[in-house]
Amino acid sequence: MNITGQIKSLLEKYYQAFNAKKWNEFESFLNIDFTYFTDKCLVQDKSEFITFLKNGNWQGKDFKIYDMKIIPSGDQNFAVAVYRIEFIGIFKGETMTVYAAETTVFKKEKDKWEIVHCHSSNKI
Repeated sequence: MNITGQIKSLLEKYYQAFNAKKWNEFESFLNIDFTYFTDKCLVQDKSEFITFLKNGNWQGKDFKIYDMKIIPSGDQNFAVAVYRIEFIGIFKGETMTVYAAETTVFKKEKDKWEIVHCHSSNKI
């Protein structure tokens, strides 16, 4: 499978684990140096991000990824994915849809792709 297919597959599995609240599986996609950024200037490292999600009230039901562009590095050890995503779920008992534009950086270590950075701009 080429880099584009590998990254698309990884993102699908990553968000499936998120929706299912399979936190160990979800965390396995994140590089030890992972950092999460939002448009509201929230910055979290891997541990803070996992704790934040575990303690949240969001229950994901589905997601859809749109307009994905994947840009591999020349040495094929990094890739950047830029995409829009729609999350459908329940928050505090209310069904809602959350939209975001995300930029995610992947790093290949020991033949395994991991997410090293994610920036999310949310729009509710």
